[in-house]
Amino acid sequence: MNKLTPQNFDKLSDELLQLPLGNDETTEKFVDIVFEKAVVEPVFAELYSRLTVKLRENFQKQSFFHVVHNRDTSSFALCKDVSFERLCGPFETVEECVAAALAGSGPEPQPFAGPVSVEQFVVQNGQLVRVFRDASQQQAEGGEDAADAEDDGPVRLFFASQPWEDVEGQGYETEDQAAANGAQLSSFQYRLKMRCQTLFYTEDIYAEANEMQAAMEARIAQRPDLPELERARMAADVEERRTRIKWRFLGNIRFIGELFKENVLKAPVMRECVLFLLGYDEKTNAWSETVDEQYLDAGIKLLTTVGQKLEHEDQRKRKHQTAQCFERLQAMSRDKRVTSR
Repeated sequence: MNKLTPQNFDKLSDELLQLPLGNDETTEKFVDIVFEKAVVEPVFAELYSRLTVKLRENFQKQSFFHVVHNRDTSSFALCKDVSFERLCGPFETVEECVAAALAGSGPEPQPFAGPVSVEQFVVQNGQLVRVFRDASQQQAEGGEDAADAEDDGPVRLFFASQPWEDVEGQGYETEDQAAANGAQLSSFQYRLKMRCQTLFYTEDIYAEANEMQAAMEARIAQRPDLPELERARMAADVEERRTRIKWRFLGNIRFIGELFKENVLKAPVMRECVLFLLGYDEKTNAWSETVDEQYLDAGIKLLTTVGQKLEHEDQRKRKHQTAQCFERLQAMSRDKRVTSR
């Protein structure tokens, strides 16, 4: 990623597409890398937004979640946990596995060294029963010796069980709904958008710097004789942290704008971002009298990036929201309480 430039974009992005993002942890780490590079190096925000589009279009869609049939609530949920230390079995059917799990009967759990695949996840009587299939049988059935699969005997199923904890917002009505949402939650694009959103809506972006400031003041209060050089060093550290936080926040804003230009984010999302930064209060349906100047600065930068496209969307749908944002800025430019830039 450090070598990515406009000149070698095609070559290096093609190499990135070869990365084996085969599990949840690897994908999450890759999202972290792309996000951090984009917000810390805003000059390359357009490049990373193009990379996001390319990754979205070329990575094979897969889900790191497994659908759970919750029989207690007649609904479906999602589960990522497929780890186990020991399995009970073998059984021939899922129902046999569930019955044994609920009754606490059957063979003692044993380590299972062979390959397994997920057969079905079921919740019944508050127990999550994860049923696995001996994958060596599937390999035989799908290989050249499929005709001899019957010689391997009946299906061999194993299970691991544990108490089930309901997850809020996961009461899907159908299995297809749960599977579709699991695929979305697993996607590179969705996770990247969530990272952008989390930073954007952070209530106090300077919380860490404020803690450093408070710690510095407490130390000075305890050590009135603290040398001026040490005080200056601590103050410089706090200021440097504030500056880094600000530029990271602004870098995120720039990246959000570039994602919108690449159609990764939609116009309503962008309008919400701009209105939020310019001080629009949804509760009162009016502009706030005062605006955090850091947010105002970010709002101006965002409008610079996406204003033209937003205006085009307004004209297409006969709306005037973007014009209202520019009118807001004109009004604030006459407000003496706002630092002139």
